Amino acid sequence: MKGRQGVKVEDAVLHDLQRLSEDEQNSALAQAALTLARGLDAGYDKGSETAAVARELRNYMADLLANATTAKGDGVDDIAVRRAARLAKAAGS
Repeated sequence: MKGRQGVKVEDAVLHDLQRLSEDEQNSALAQAALTLARGLDAGYDKGSETAAVARELRNYMADLLANATTAKGDGVDDIAVRRAARLAKAAGS
């Protein structure tokens, strides 16, 4: 599955994970997010399964970014982390 600009989901996840500390990038949750992204790119999920995998990936990424240490962040990264936390909270409602 490629986005509008031909970017693979895995590449987008890797880009987002760069905001995290090395320990967070190597966490089980980050690795699970990469596995989900690779599955979406491979296209082995069909129909509603794809939507479910995409939702789960969104939840994983929101959790990762919401709980990220901001040592690597700047003001923009801090805003992104707060936004991810709000989205995660809204998704849980």
